[in-house]
Amino acid sequence: MQDDETAKNANRARADVTIPADAAPGIVRVSLKSPGGATAELPFAVTAFPEVAEVGANEAQATAPKIALPATVVGSLDRAGDIDYYRFDAAAGQQLGVEVVASAIGSKLEPVLTLTDSSSRVLAETTGTLLGHTIEQAGTYVLRVRDVDYRGSGEMFYRVNVGPVPIITDVFPLGVARGSEIDVEVRGVNLGDVRTVKIKAAENAAADSRVDLAVRLAGTPAGAPPAAYSAPLNSKNLVVSEFAEVVESGANDDAAGANAVAM
Repeated sequence: MQDDETAKNANRARADVTIPADAAPGIVRVSLKSPGGATAELPFAVTAFPEVAEVGANEAQATAPKIALPATVVGSLDRAGDIDYYRFDAAAGQQLGVEVVASAIGSKLEPVLTLTDSSSRVLAETTGTLLGHTIEQAGTYVLRVRDVDYRGSGEMFYRVNVGPVPIITDVFPLGVARGSEIDVEVRGVNLGDVRTVKIKAAENAAADSRVDLAVRLAGTPAGAPPAAYSAPLNSKNLVVSEFAEVVESGANDDAAGANAVAM
């Protein structure tokens, strides 16, 4: 399609894009084909949630705009030291998943995510793109987005998905003896009925090698569009050990309660 901007500039084009309702969220690559050939591919983000653009003075908790979840927040850190804040309401027991999309769309942001309550008490923080937390009490909460080195520029843009995003926070145990099969406890948010996953290390697996933990969701997380997520956004793996593993049990804080270990 053509508008005033494209009519004046042969190097600009505008197109209507229709995303299927059952499209999986993530990054797709798009390019433009013309009689002269095809352009380079560029990243295009497909989200499961309504988009909310960064607006107003959101550089302090007191002035943080309030967003309704689930949402995809689109913003940027445009100057050094910039920190963006967003407020939202959450219910007791609500499982909150947060995903930052940055480098995948060409941003130079290295994100740090911080979740606080209304009194600025830190509930969860991560250096990276994923954060998962279960809300204990109903109330208003704040999500803080910054760069790991407090950088800011026009190249520090982001998209933050906040809502029923499936994320693994930790697993236990962290290793498996080669040739054995164990049940691994999986913890996280928006994982449905997933509590444990079986994993097996081959008899000939090398010591200190890694075995991937495959987690599949039985259905879409509550509150997410149909077919939005079939698996957690992150994965975990276990280290393979040469010997049988013994899990700590009971009160073993002194010699009298020491766990017996077979050698």
